Amino acid sequence: MKQKWSKIVALCLVFTLLAGQLAEAVTYSADRSTFFDGKRPNQFQNTSNEITIKYADNDFLRAGLIGFSLPQEDYSAVTKATLRLFLTAASQVKPPHTVTQAAIQVFGFDSAWDAATVNWDNKPDFTGEVKAGEASLPEQVNEWMEVDITDYFKAKVANSRELSFHLVGDAVTKAYMKVASANHANCPQLVLEKSSTPQNPQTPPAS
Repeated sequence: MKQKWSKIVALCLVFTLLAGQLAEAVTYSADRSTFFDGKRPNQFQNTSNEITIKYADNDFLRAGLIGFSLPQEDYSAVTKATLRLFLTAASQVKPPHTVTQAAIQVFGFDSAWDAATVNWDNKPDFTGEVKAGEASLPEQVNEWMEVDITDYFKAKVANSRELSFHLVGDAVTKAYMKVASANHANCPQLVLEKSSTPQNPQTPPAS
């Protein structure tokens, strides 16, 4: 009987420890966004509900910008960071390519930018930008796509709580796509999964 109770107690301890390690998710919404359009170099797009993205070798290129301002907290417990983008439209791609083969690439950059004043002519300097991740488009519009940006996030929040992302289209299919902007009900989201036991606590950067 004692042996049976010992096993039960041991199992309870295991479940308790596992429960303590379960990740909790926190979601932040983008607080700014826009896109710049090579065909309309002087236009500001920050009030649009959609971000238009298309890779091109000429002035038909369109690329998006989104930003997050995170609270001054410790993020050392984050185990996974996911950027979620809501696809609102995508072009029909000519064979042999299909829409599902098209992809969106996400780059992190440090240059300052103001969504209200960015256009093609004064777009941020992307020198030194880092590829944070990429994702294939979902099979249908009005669905979420998820980009794993964990490695980039961990490196970035060691020094800053301001995250800026440059959204670039697929150079292979050259499909255009539209994703929901910060003004949309389904605005870009940053989902952080955290364990309950941070290993190396961070000191938030000075404001």
